[in-house]
Amino acid sequence: NYQSVSTNSTLFVERPRTSLNITVEDVFVGNDVLINFTVLSAVTGKFFDDAGGILRVYVGASFYSVNITNGRGNLTVSGLSISAYNVVAIYNGDDNYAGCDAYANFQVKGYETFLNMTLNKNEIFVGGNISVSVKVNETINNYPIFLYIDGELFGILLTNKGAVVFNVDGLSAGVHNISAVFPATSSFGNASNKTTVNVVKNNPNLFFINYLIYKKIYFSLLTIL
Repeated sequence: NYQSVSTNSTLFVERPRTSLNITVEDVFVGNDVLINFTVLSAVTGKFFDDAGGILRVYVGASFYSVNITNGRGNLTVSGLSISAYNVVAIYNGDDNYAGCDAYANFQVKGYETFLNMTLNKNEIFVGGNISVSVKVNETINNYPIFLYIDGELFGILLTNKGAVVFNVDGLSAGVHNISAVFPATSSFGNASNKTTVNVVKNNPNLFFINYLIYKKIYFSLLTIL
């Protein structure tokens, strides 16, 4: 005689492992950042076009929730300041696919700043003065330009249509280094430029010679008259 026996067992079917592809590009400040997500097979790289679920996405310190539909999701982020950013995405998976996480990074760049500096004179005598003209992008208005002479701050002026003019005097004899600096703003990157000016000692002999020449011309004119 035989007795009937029954057994029960549970079969676990493992969900396919996934990987998450993130695409994002650098942008200039003021533009939106578009981040695209794609669910792929972690083994073959095949696109899982029927994957669903939720992504938890961190961009810098900000959190976003993104729906995955037909294997894809996207996120648009606005108002980011100039900086480098990390993207961390955590996929929860769905009934058919296992979860995963992925990382990416991008940069929000400032517009390039062009800085040009010119002197009205490259050489002067002691007691003379020079004009230092500094120009940056014409759209940069009411932002500071710093002028340094031999590493010491000489002055600060605010731009008007991207331009400022410094009047410099009181320089001692010798060659002086002149630097103009534009610090980065929320929209423009920093820029700088440098040049030199030579300040020459007054020559007493040259002054005397010029005096004699002037005196000779003066008395010659009196004789003619």
